[in-house]
Amino acid sequence: MAAVYAVLWLALHRRPEPGLSLLSKAFFVLAVILATVAIPFAADPQWTSAWWALESAAVYWIGCRQKQGLARAFALLLQLGAALAFAAGGFERGEHLFLNATFFGSILIAIAALATAFLATRHRDDISVVERFLIPAFMLWGMAWWYGAGALELGRALPDTTEANAILAYAVGSVALALILRNPLRWPQLAWFGAGLLPVMAVVALADWDRQRSTLVAYGWAVWPLAWIVHWRLLHAADGLRAKSAHGEQVAATLRFGHAASAIAVVAWVAWEASEWLGRFFPVGTVWVACAAAVPAIVYLFVVTALRTSSAWPMRDYADAYARTAGTTIAALLGAWFCIVNVISPGSAAPLPYAPVLNPLDLTLILALTALFVWAHRTQQVAERTLYAWFGVAVFVFVNAIVFRSVHQWLGVPWRFGALLASKPLQAALTLTWTATALPIMLIATRRAIRPLWMTGAALLAVVVVKLFALDLGSLAGLPRVVAFLGVGVLLLLIGYLAPLPPAKAAESP
Repeated sequence: MAAVYAVLWLALHRRPEPGLSLLSKAFFVLAVILATVAIPFAADPQWTSAWWALESAAVYWIGCRQKQGLARAFALLLQLGAALAFAAGGFERGEHLFLNATFFGSILIAIAALATAFLATRHRDDISVVERFLIPAFMLWGMAWWYGAGALELGRALPDTTEANAILAYAVGSVALALILRNPLRWPQLAWFGAGLLPVMAVVALADWDRQRSTLVAYGWAVWPLAWIVHWRLLHAADGLRAKSAHGEQVAATLRFGHAASAIAVVAWVAWEASEWLGRFFPVGTVWVACAAAVPAIVYLFVVTALRTSSAWPMRDYADAYARTAGTTIAALLGAWFCIVNVISPGSAAPLPYAPVLNPLDLTLILALTALFVWAHRTQQVAERTLYAWFGVAVFVFVNAIVFRSVHQWLGVPWRFGALLASKPLQAALTLTWTATALPIMLIATRRAIRPLWMTGAALLAVVVVKLFALDLGSLAGLPRVVAFLGVGVLLLLIGYLAPLPPAKAAESP
């Protein structure tokens, strides 16, 4: 009966005679109602709901073509009711992977929602303002069903070790399919289908961490690189939506956030994997894991600083997102790593012997400090006076850490704060080291007329003099006291001769 009324509607809806237009609309409504009622007689409840969802998309298309708001409203209600009925029927496990009513039904509901979003986009001028506002909701609804169907199916069928990466592979394949279809369908907005990829990657990464401490096992070595490639391709595709969107600024802001978040995520991922796998080949408690965790951030800061003025995509349009937004976050994490490692790491680089400065930890710390300074100076994230002040503090912390680690490694002093401070050789070494540190700082400041840097070195010398008379005079005796006082005196004479205070006028010039 639905087919009969559909044929009558097709025969009459273009006839010009009076009264036939209203009659054809009545035939169309009857065809839709009868088709809707007929579906349960031909399919089980799961398939019924799915076919209702597809039918709603077809009705919405007709409502758009005929500019019938009532038909479109009925289609949207039917689609929502179909999804709720499907969910109420339960998600039973199928006998075969993907070849079952639960998965196919969920995919049909997703396709119906995406088709509704596609039709609403193509007929923006024929639908109401409320429907135009709901287009992103149609997309999100379809994405939820699509990704949820795959996750549920794979989670039921596969073991825990491969489940997470299989779900990511499903998501990557889905996004790649959307990118392929967006041009044939002439629907650029389909690129937004990939908005769920980065959250899926985050969830899968947490699952991999909990189960196997790495994303590169259980075929992750193939899935994860592909995921990052598809993700960056998605960002490039989404960039074309900015000029075409009526909300260009909002789209641009979203994309800037996406680029910055992606940069932070990929650096964190590489750091995690590098430290995890290097830690599997070296003894526990050595510096190799800490160094591997910092190298990706160091490389990122150097690269983003060098490419910040590049005319190539993505730096052309999103230089601030990479150099400032993501750069600030990564620099803050690297700075925290710098402080924590200097405080807690004893410097063991087994199987290599310990050598001050020429060991993996100290070399990595030097690279980290250089990267932070170059990035902050080139991007002008920090005022010059503040930058040199922080640089001086960082050098001071680093040099002291070298002295502490050297005394621990060479003299066998236990790696405990109290035991180290009680060491007389350490106290003498600290006094000389502080003075020796001030010498190059003040020399560079004098040669380059950087008055704030010179003041930093002078403050360090003041600390040395206070320590010399307040602590060393009473705690040191014999040779350590003589070495400390004579050494400081000689270095102070050199500083006074080689590094006088730069003139204030020179400091103000660029």
